[in-house]
Amino acid sequence: MAKKKAEGMEEVKGNIEGLDQLNAEFKSGKMQPKKLVALRTKLASLYKEEKITEEEQELMEAILRKERNHATIASAHSYLLNKIEADRIENVAVVSSDDAPAVHHLRKDMECKYIHDPDFNDGKRRSDSIGRFTVYVPRVVPTEHQLSVQTVLKEMKGHPTDPSEYPAPKILIHRIVLKEKEFQKWFEIKDDSILTPVGKKEEVFTF
Repeated sequence: MAKKKAEGMEEVKGNIEGLDQLNAEFKSGKMQPKKLVALRTKLASLYKEEKITEEEQELMEAILRKERNHATIASAHSYLLNKIEADRIENVAVVSSDDAPAVHHLRKDMECKYIHDPDFNDGKRRSDSIGRFTVYVPRVVPTEHQLSVQTVLKEMKGHPTDPSEYPAPKILIHRIVLKEKEFQKWFEIKDDSILTPVGKKEEVFTF
């Protein structure tokens, strides 16, 4: 989570010198690949250590989204970006069937965050392209799936591992993009969920 400036306090000092120049260089597309990798690695490390500033996090997310769009993002960074995006979403849908492809990791009655983009058109006729849903699916990775090869081999030889040394179950957030018909087939929208099109904000009235 990005550090914010507290009211009456000085602006949080950045961790990376020349961030504005680095940001401009990244947006221009002229940053050298090795330099970009080093920058992304540093930003991701700052995020995990909860030392990242808002400006640094904005740049980190921009880099990760570009990598995702070009299918070059590492799995760990993909899960990181998915979690950041999912945490900002209020819309919730419940999986209503068990017939979704296994690759989607959907289970009946599971709750998932989602964004609806009603204006998305994949180049087909408008009647065939009436929007899409981006769904964030939580998948629990149990302890036994996280054990190292060394631990498994040791236990196979009759040397049990102390339970305190086992890693705790963790949740990974998968991101899937569905056509409207697919979403309607596999999900039901919760009554208290607001259908919010991506890129659009709820109208606010001030009196």
